[in-house]
Amino acid sequence: MIALLVGFAGLFGAAGVAGAAVAAHGGGNAQLAATAAAIALVHAPSLLGLAAFVSRMPVLARLSGLLIIVGTLLFSGDLAARIAWGERLFANAAPIGGTLLIAGWLFVAAAGVGLAMRRLHRSRRTGAQVAAPFHLPQSTPWERFMTNGFDQALFAGQTVVVTGAGRGIGAAVARAFLATGAVVVAHVGRTVEHAENDLLAHLPDAHRARLTVLTGDLAQPDGGETLARAILAKVGDRIDILVNNAGTMGGRVAAGEVTQAQYDQVVDLNVRSVVTLTTALLPALKAANGASIVNTSSISATIGGSAGSSLYSASKAFISTWTRALARELAPDHIRVNAVSPGTIMTDFHRRYSTQEKLDATAASIPLKRLGTAEDCAPAYLFLASPVLSGYVTGQVIEVNGGQFMG
Repeated sequence: MIALLVGFAGLFGAAGVAGAAVAAHGGGNAQLAATAAAIALVHAPSLLGLAAFVSRMPVLARLSGLLIIVGTLLFSGDLAARIAWGERLFANAAPIGGTLLIAGWLFVAAAGVGLAMRRLHRSRRTGAQVAAPFHLPQSTPWERFMTNGFDQALFAGQTVVVTGAGRGIGAAVARAFLATGAVVVAHVGRTVEHAENDLLAHLPDAHRARLTVLTGDLAQPDGGETLARAILAKVGDRIDILVNNAGTMGGRVAAGEVTQAQYDQVVDLNVRSVVTLTTALLPALKAANGASIVNTSSISATIGGSAGSSLYSASKAFISTWTRALARELAPDHIRVNAVSPGTIMTDFHRRYSTQEKLDATAASIPLKRLGTAEDCAPAYLFLASPVLSGYVTGQVIEVNGGQFMG
């Protein structure tokens, strides 16, 4: 919409100056006529070009587009006034308009450089050295302004709970909700150790003010109920969004060597805690009258995973099926339930459970020729959580895998 407005503004501005040029030429003022015509020729394609650029950068365009539109109107309006009446629109109208035009295009240039640098950064960290540690400063104001793609007030006033938010996908999701105005309760694991290096690193003070960090061991049989009590003690009786992200593989174990302890560890964290936490928080979710639950499944739930991941793959298959069943059951309560199914995402999870050779081979086999990042996944959670963006979407499992699985 912004792109169309900017484009039409450019056309109208150019048409007005062109009309002034015709009038000037008829009056014998060839110099002013030539100048007006030149401005018309420049502004029409430049603003239409900006309109195309706006579609890629909707947030930044609100400022740059406004500066260029106002600058065009002042600069061209002053010229038209000189042609039509022989007087300026007002004192310094043309210099002010020109300054605004320059500022607007500087913003556009800065956006282009920022986008290019971000893509270069991403290509470097998801190429051959995919296992190298990295920390993308996603929570810095400039990075959010450039790359978020969502209205910064999209979740203003809403309470969001994210489990497994200390690092990786969960941390990226929690930061994304904070960047779009939400009040976030983040379960970061048994301790805050990993959160200090991921979720909390570079987090602006304004975001920290809306963040509550909780710890808890969801691998314990009563972990879900215990965490639910802690959450409700912080937020009261209403929760708008629940993101069940905590999960583990617990190590690669051959099917014939699975022990009771390994089975309990995976099932307690990946299945039992998700069900018990969600069950305990359902009254608060129903109180929101339009809540959303977003679960984290996995590509392994569909394709079976690789050797040694049978328990993990089966537990995630449970999450996918449970998501659909819960969506049907909770629809009368105006609660939507969906899941995100990440592919091979370059987080600490895969650094622990996959070799560099395996990761390189996987990246080469993916149609987009790279592994995913936590930031690649976060927008899917925001999309599914927002009733504005996905109000008619429930019971769906969204694949985010670069084409690794298409089904």
